[in-house]
Amino acid sequence: MTVKLWRQLAPETDWSAAARLSEKLKLHRLTAACLMQRGVSTVEEARFFLNGSLSELADPYAMFGMKEAVQRIAKAVAAKEPLLIYGDYDADGVTSVALLTQALRKFGVPVEYYIPSRLGDGYGLHGQILKQFAAGGGRLVLTVDCGINSFEEMDLAKQLAIDLIVTDHHESFPLLRSAYAVLNPKQPHCSYPEQNLAGVGVAWTLVRALYSHLGVPFAEAAEFLDLVAVGSIADVVPLLGENRLLVKAGLEELAKGTRPGLAALGRLCGSEEGKLTALQVAFRIAPRLNAPGRLGDAFPAVQALLASPSEAWQLALSLDEKNRLRQHVEKDILEKARNQAATCDEPALVLWHQDWHPGVIGIVAGRLAAEFGKPAVLIALDGEEGRGSIRSVPGCNLMEALQLCAKQLIRFGGHPEAAGLSVAKANLVQFQEDFCRAVESQGVKEGKAMVMAEAEPKELSLALVKELTGLEPFGQGNPEPLFMLRGMAVLTARKVGAQGAHLQLRLKKESLIFNAVFFGGGQTQISAGETVDAVIVPTANTWQSKTELSLQVRALRISLPEQMGF
Repeated sequence: MTVKLWRQLAPETDWSAAARLSEKLKLHRLTAACLMQRGVSTVEEARFFLNGSLSELADPYAMFGMKEAVQRIAKAVAAKEPLLIYGDYDADGVTSVALLTQALRKFGVPVEYYIPSRLGDGYGLHGQILKQFAAGGGRLVLTVDCGINSFEEMDLAKQLAIDLIVTDHHESFPLLRSAYAVLNPKQPHCSYPEQNLAGVGVAWTLVRALYSHLGVPFAEAAEFLDLVAVGSIADVVPLLGENRLLVKAGLEELAKGTRPGLAALGRLCGSEEGKLTALQVAFRIAPRLNAPGRLGDAFPAVQALLASPSEAWQLALSLDEKNRLRQHVEKDILEKARNQAATCDEPALVLWHQDWHPGVIGIVAGRLAAEFGKPAVLIALDGEEGRGSIRSVPGCNLMEALQLCAKQLIRFGGHPEAAGLSVAKANLVQFQEDFCRAVESQGVKEGKAMVMAEAEPKELSLALVKELTGLEPFGQGNPEPLFMLRGMAVLTARKVGAQGAHLQLRLKKESLIFNAVFFGGGQTQISAGETVDAVIVPTANTWQSKTELSLQVRALRISLPEQMGF
């Protein structure tokens, strides 16, 4: 962990421009630097980033296909027409299904939902379900978080006299689509300004337009933003632009605890009065919602999100148990995959095994990509075919790389940062060669963490900590601000916590002394009397009603000459 941090130089910052931004908005120079490194360089952009409101969301009808979709669903609402929502088995998919199910049942529409089995069906829209729904008289199907490239199924829906409305956010392949309406901001002819919405963000934008069309107050659409926040965070979309507004408002909605299933999961995860940060949602709530779908059947996750108060706690416990099982399976795969990866000197990891669980390999791929600093493909073999999950590193566009390997694959799809594929066992070695060559052609360097700026100890204060909280929620595209401190004298260093897992420090420079803690840093060989460089996050620590500045250390080393950089 620490090695990758030290290899990363601070991003280039125009300090003159940062000073102007700092002066105009009365911000600390370090806060201004953080904004600029997020692409925020003007006063208006900074105002929107720090204080933007839901009233500034784009017109939902700017999304191509919205008018047709709203009019068709409004017709179904008026006639109480049966409707099928077809989703995906990950947290983005199940929150999308729950959102649309509740939003439409509000009007008395008889809504069914279906989520394919990861193991039995695989990803995407399946024609057999369309046939079954049509045989029962169904004529309207909405997809969420899937369907954008299901060309054959779109044609089948038309043959079955089904009006198919696709809502999705995955990469859109350049072919004609025969669906009744297609909502996806990544379509090249779509003018919606926020192209990085999660699937649940697209679904909520549809609800926003529908409710407006039906005269329902915006506040009632906003009640679903807790689901939008959870699904968006879980799908690791950039927390910038509209996504940032939706997640920020959604976390406030989540804190109200009005959705029994999410409230129960929050209590189970130990949140204080239901209040959760984006990072807590990512590492506590999302894995439990993902667990059932990873192990086979995602329906329990939707049931938990739709649960009544009397059902919610038991359903949350069930998700927790499935997550424990998922962790056990993951641990076994990670050990085997890490052993394979350790002997690989290629620009990407492409690993496969007959015994790996296809629902868990995506998590392991993400861990290996972070650990080894290069894209990781894990493939679970089943007979003569393998299903793979890929996770990327900064600078690598997976979809571009996969397109160069398309002739070796049965199918593939996803995002530049994460994708899935199917490949014949006989093509594995050639795919491995082609994918590594494609990654190398992009000039991908080892992935690294980002240090925002070098700070002077005298700049660190509770006022700065408060100002930096205005940059939350932190996540993809909006990382937690890390700063470098050089030449800090170690006054004390002692191991604390279970088995000495953490390192508690007192650091000094000139007349300033700081309390600091390095979580997980218990094995770091640092002693009192040494001089260190540290990558830190300034935080506020409250104890016995007294709040003091504290530093959370992310990396630590013996001080090096300044000319060597970070």
